[in-house]
Amino acid sequence: MQEFIIKSDEDNTEINQPPFENNVAPIPPKEDKLKEEFVAINKVEPKAKGSGLNPIIAFMMFALVISTFFAFFFAFKYFKLKKETNQKSENNGEVLGETNTIENTSEEKNQEEFRDKLFYTDNINIYRASKNGKNIIKLTNYDNNRSRIYELEIINENFLGYFRCETSCQINKLDIKTRKSSLVKEIEPSMKPVQLTWEDDNKLVYTFINNQTQELNIVYFDNGNELLIDKILIAQGNRPSFIEDSWRLEFSPNKDKFLHIHTTSEYGLNFTTKIYDKKGNLFGEIYNSTMPAWKDNNSIVYRNYSNQNAGYLYEYNINSKQIEKIASSMPLSYLPQIANQYVVYWEGNKNIFLLDLNTKENKLIAGNYINPIWLSQNEIILASLRNCEEYECETYGTFEYELQSVIAGYYIYNIQEEKFYDLEINPEHLNNGISTWISKHARNDFLRFRN
Repeated sequence: MQEFIIKSDEDNTEINQPPFENNVAPIPPKEDKLKEEFVAINKVEPKAKGSGLNPIIAFMMFALVISTFFAFFFAFKYFKLKKETNQKSENNGEVLGETNTIENTSEEKNQEEFRDKLFYTDNINIYRASKNGKNIIKLTNYDNNRSRIYELEIINENFLGYFRCETSCQINKLDIKTRKSSLVKEIEPSMKPVQLTWEDDNKLVYTFINNQTQELNIVYFDNGNELLIDKILIAQGNRPSFIEDSWRLEFSPNKDKFLHIHTTSEYGLNFTTKIYDKKGNLFGEIYNSTMPAWKDNNSIVYRNYSNQNAGYLYEYNINSKQIEKIASSMPLSYLPQIANQYVVYWEGNKNIFLLDLNTKENKLIAGNYINPIWLSQNEIILASLRNCEEYECETYGTFEYELQSVIAGYYIYNIQEEKFYDLEINPEHLNNGISTWISKHARNDFLRFRN
């Protein structure tokens, strides 16, 4: 049924007409009547004042504005409180900026923050500092002055690894965030630990001298399982160290092999760098070499140790076994350190050079400095020198102290700016070297042959 509605002519009220059957069309009204109804239906009546906004929508918009305000307010208070808390923790010597208290902090950002730090040991404890040497934080709390920490190395952004010797020696790792040290391996009393390098926080290579057999043992350690890689005879007695000596144990960048050299082994004069894989296979030997450094996974740069072309830098290719002289290097090149295509090294007259392996350009960047260490891709840590004071570091059997030098302080050289900046750390606390994200293994070769 269909209901048809018309309006009264008198008062314009609606009148319900009797329903029609669906199959019967209603009688259409006259044309004039239709026009009047059309105008009446489409006539827009003015709305009462204040009735243009739905009360529910108005309330929701008000609530949205209020909630947005409080969200920004509490976010501002949160970050301000966190900054003040971190600053207070820094002043109290606590670890800060390492815990992921802010959600959605990316791993890449954490690594960037980590790369702005440097690590070192004063023999007894391990410290972290910002790259300018400020904001020093003590990461361990060993209190025995007779103990010694050495072979400090950055494993990754979470862990440091090191030897610690007291009455006995251990291989330990330190969680940087929690500042908790854990034992990796106890060294037997008959073993004297020498070198250490890490594949990850549970895998490593270390060397030790067996006091009974007088052999240097190279061992690969994998989660408690050990594989003897090689044995090298050690000379009886100790000869004085000299400037060409080198003690290196270091994984390649991709961690599939490692190099080793120990120049005082093998009857006291062993200037051969060997490259092994983790199964003990020998990949190559570089004769008449010292101070090797990985250029990439297949190439090593080293100082030549022979009568011909002595002191120049050379490059050894592991795959082809080819050796190439870097002609633009100096004849008295020491301690090459590599970052990207650049080699920084110390020249025998206490000058620091920067060598571009692509263009072969060799540039003098500093005089009267030694021990270059890469801090970042554009920054190098250098050690300045001073003359020894009387009886401070005399040569064996002589008093020629005026001919020798000691480290006076450390500085940062910015390659792009060509400027020096102070590294505000007591140089006596850096006698075991500095670990950075690029130069992960802390070493101070200068002190080994100073006397």
